[in-house]
Amino acid sequence: PERFRSLVPSWLSVAMPNREPRRAAGEPLRVRRPFASRRAIDEAIQIADSLMQKQPYRTEFQLLKAKALTQKAALLWALNDGRSGKTALQQAIDLVERLESEHPNSAEYKYLLAEIHALPVGQSRQTAIDSLQESKSTLIGLTARYDRNLDYRQLLAQVSLRLGELLEDAGDRKNAQRNLNLARQLYLEMIQETPRSRQIHLNALCSALSAADLQLKNGKLDQSVASLEAWIDELNQIRLTEKKKSRMPPSFFFLRAAGCDALSIVLRQAGRIEEADRADDRAAEVRKLVNARLSRLTNRNRVSRESQGASTVAPD
Repeated sequence: PERFRSLVPSWLSVAMPNREPRRAAGEPLRVRRPFASRRAIDEAIQIADSLMQKQPYRTEFQLLKAKALTQKAALLWALNDGRSGKTALQQAIDLVERLESEHPNSAEYKYLLAEIHALPVGQSRQTAIDSLQESKSTLIGLTARYDRNLDYRQLLAQVSLRLGELLEDAGDRKNAQRNLNLARQLYLEMIQETPRSRQIHLNALCSALSAADLQLKNGKLDQSVASLEAWIDELNQIRLTEKKKSRMPPSFFFLRAAGCDALSIVLRQAGRIEEADRADDRAAEVRKLVNARLSRLTNRNRVSRESQGASTVAPD
């Protein structure tokens, strides 16, 4: 959201330096060598076709082709060739739908189909919404059946976040809020299970900010404040219950700081200046503690490298 846009780059600069975040559902790929990538994908499709001709009963070869077609669709979309990308995507959908119909109990085929529908290549907004809703429906079924599978829940959270954004653009703010709230809750649950995942931290931050921003747009300022406060409290609870706090990455702590920054923005908009100042103080305190910890780690690593270098020097 525009009002919180400044928070994410500053968080990324500390939490994930020199790293690109994983692509969220519905976002284009970042391609460094597009033509080499396309040749490799086309070769994979040709190999899969050859294997399918020799052994048509081997479903893994069909699955290989479907995955390659999906990658091709994403690549073509990133290269602004939406028409060809849409063709490749439909071929992948047809292939996986046939596999899924032949093996209705296979979670792997259902998940791949959900992944494909989460990639709205060359689609209008409404078509993209329909595709994401179909993906979400499949994922809700999978997460109900395999409630401990992190991949299923992470894709469901990504799809819900993207769906909420598109529904907001379409003017359906009620359903947009439901999807953003679902994404927010899913990411909080995943942080509790994998508190050291920086990518989940980033997605959690985006979902919390999007949900709070939409509440503001709907005129529900108090709800936006309460939502951010509850989110920060839950992060604090995760910090208190995590046994190995020293191993938690800086991204987790800066996630809390960014939440306090967002809360300050909303409180100032509400005219609650003293509370906003306290939120700023909380954010500054978290950053101070983490920066001190990072400084200690940097010095420790420097001393360790110097010690190793000294031990390799031969005596006179």
